[in-house]
Amino acid sequence: MNRTFLSMLMLFLLATLVIASAQQLTPAQQERIHKLEKIIQDQNASLGTLEKQLEHSQQVAQQYTEQIVQDYANRPHAEEAATIAAGHESKGFFIRSADGNLELYMSGFIQAGLGIFENHSFDHNSFYLNGAELVFDLYLLKDWHGRVQFNFYTPSNNYFQDSGAVAAITLKDAYVEYIGVPEINVRVGQFHVPFTIEGQYGSPELISSWSESFIRSWGHGRDVGIMFLGTIDDMFEYKLSLQNGEGRKLNETDEFLVAAGVRLYPFKKSENANSFFHVGVLRSRDNTLNATGDINATSLYTPWGRTLFDGVPGWGDDYTQGWKTGVDVGGRLDMYLDSQKVSRIRFEGEYMYMTWERNFDSGRLPHVDGIGFSLGILYQYNLTPEVEGAGIFPMFKVSYATVDNKHFSGANDIQTVAPGVAVESDILGQTMWTYTFGLGYAFNKYVSANFNWVMVDIQQTDVYGGPKDHTGDLSDDTEHAWFFQVTAQW
Repeated sequence: MNRTFLSMLMLFLLATLVIASAQQLTPAQQERIHKLEKIIQDQNASLGTLEKQLEHSQQVAQQYTEQIVQDYANRPHAEEAATIAAGHESKGFFIRSADGNLELYMSGFIQAGLGIFENHSFDHNSFYLNGAELVFDLYLLKDWHGRVQFNFYTPSNNYFQDSGAVAAITLKDAYVEYIGVPEINVRVGQFHVPFTIEGQYGSPELISSWSESFIRSWGHGRDVGIMFLGTIDDMFEYKLSLQNGEGRKLNETDEFLVAAGVRLYPFKKSENANSFFHVGVLRSRDNTLNATGDINATSLYTPWGRTLFDGVPGWGDDYTQGWKTGVDVGGRLDMYLDSQKVSRIRFEGEYMYMTWERNFDSGRLPHVDGIGFSLGILYQYNLTPEVEGAGIFPMFKVSYATVDNKHFSGANDIQTVAPGVAVESDILGQTMWTYTFGLGYAFNKYVSANFNWVMVDIQQTDVYGGPKDHTGDLSDDTEHAWFFQVTAQW
């Protein structure tokens, strides 16, 4: 019962007794009143003591409860269960442990479009799927990284030719690497050969819809092996790899491919990894294990993948068998022009020189040399700055590629390179100019659409600088092709 209420009740009783008594109080009555007052004072003191004890008990109970909660939260299993994170970042969708020792990212893209060609082209108008890829990146104990990348639609032949091509699932990247020391990392598995610039991009990273001819023809792509790589002082990156040289399969020869690449990041790699100067070198051996050694190693392709010269009856004399050596130099500048990230510009240029030996069991033929260069520019302006990554982006790109053995000025003598197989010592030169005009729009940083008009000026000339070989559109013509492509990435 509340102490105040009891006090008021006692006072009320006393007042009632006083009022009810009209006569003078006797000493006995006064004594009784004093006793009642004493009882009230004692009860008030007892109630005060009880209230203090109750407050103390409540404080003890609260401290005990808080201690139990804290002890439970400090248990490792409780922390992990309560703080595992999941969501989406720049690297893709992720699942991350509480201590950061385990991170799993999933990213990828889907790219599809429509290709339209001139009526006299060897290619057919067609819708196409240029990739449906998933990439899984696992970071373990912050010092190890593994990647697996699948393409769920890889045609066995050119997209736009009626060649009975079938689509298949292919494994692109599959490697594990130690990344604990930024200056010295080690990667083992299947990965890009560190030789070119454009040849190490994924399809959504290109300036245009397609990579250029000399990249598609000579860049080598992915291979199985080991690579040492690292970044020094956030400005200098190096890569040195030893790989099979057979592409995405086991080695068929005793020789290996050796490649190296170095890049200088003038704005610091951590702040702008898309602006750099690049130098790459490569040395590998071509060997098809067949009679002629014809592996299309020197032939040029259109940007969308059609073989231009090699494989045509009577023209398949650019056989190579032996060591090839290449050098690739270039650079890229990719940066915003304002602090609000409204306008962005990208320049990219690359030059490649490649030389092939033509060594056969019966003798050695003249070397074949290849030269290629490209220059591209893309400008993006964000019409809706509140939408990150959005904007309209016009672009232009020009490239040149040529294959020849011009240093050889002898007659077209015939040599037998295998029983019953004769090959000319000289080859017909192959030259190709490509011009690409583009206009695209990014709805946000995940979805974009672009249109490319590609003009390809192809020539096959005599090595002595004589007249062009007018044998049809395949040897001397300018082709036009138009592509509309949509990309969604995450």
